[in-house]
Amino acid sequence: LATIREQGSWSGEFRLRSKDKALMLADGRISGLLLDGQPHYLSVFQDVTQRKRAEQRLAEALDLNQKITAASSLGIVAYRASGQCVLANDAAARIVGGTKEKMLEANFFQLDSWKGFGLLSFAKEVLRRKEPAAGEFRAVTSFGKELWLAIRATTFVSGGELHLLAMVEDATERKHSAALL
Repeated sequence: LATIREQGSWSGEFRLRSKDKALMLADGRISGLLLDGQPHYLSVFQDVTQRKRAEQRLAEALDLNQKITAASSLGIVAYRASGQCVLANDAAARIVGGTKEKMLEANFFQLDSWKGFGLLSFAKEVLRRKEPAAGEFRAVTSFGKELWLAIRATTFVSGGELHLLAMVEDATERKHSAALL
């Protein structure tokens, strides 16, 4: 309270107990003022317990999603409907022989590797129909790697915008083994 007398007011996050003794989190402000030469304190608090709990659950869900994406042996890539890559995991970069950073810079509408091997038509069709689809494509990636890709794709909406999600596997070894039979 001495700080409030010197500085006039203090605001921040508080841990308080409600009337029923439950712990609550509050954003608040305490202001000191003099009335008839006597110090008085005015406090205003807003219970933010539910918001803080929701923020914690959201942070935990985001952390879990990031860990699952990073740990997956499947290549996971997401694109806006405009073609801009917005997510690529390490497995996707390894499969196509590139880096996540380069993948995130790419727009599939501008990639010759997508145009020449049927990937662009496949992506456009999935986006148009908004239904899951799967396909296998012989391709030479933008990074120069020649391979067979097994792709399962679907759409989702995020931030009001349509996206394409692709799960990618390197099917080269399986295709070569099947050709030998």
